[in-house]
Amino acid sequence: MDDSTMISTIKKLLLAGDSVSDEAITFYIGLVKKRIKAKCEAITYPTDMDEITIDIVVSYINRRGKEGYSNESEGEVSVSMIGDLLAPYSDDFEAYKKSQGTGKLRFI
Repeated sequence: MDDSTMISTIKKLLLAGDSVSDEAITFYIGLVKKRIKAKCEAITYPTDMDEITIDIVVSYINRRGKEGYSNESEGEVSVSMIGDLLAPYSDDFEAYKKSQGTGKLRFI
């Protein structure tokens, strides 16, 4: 999926009334792609991870202004935030590495 398609999809998923420039979304897409590439130990960004990239970019945008918070409370409502937005996808990254023959070395 190209970046313009990602941008369009991300804008559809954002909270109502949350306007973010294409430039900012493009920045987040680049940031997330680099982090996913590193997590997958890949030479190039694995396009199989496009949907995960979109999910993570939306999460980054939705928590703007709250970086560094671990939780937030307002009245009786409390919200806990994930520190590493890539953490919930660790199994996906490990599965990708296994499918590509990368990851843990095993001696026989």
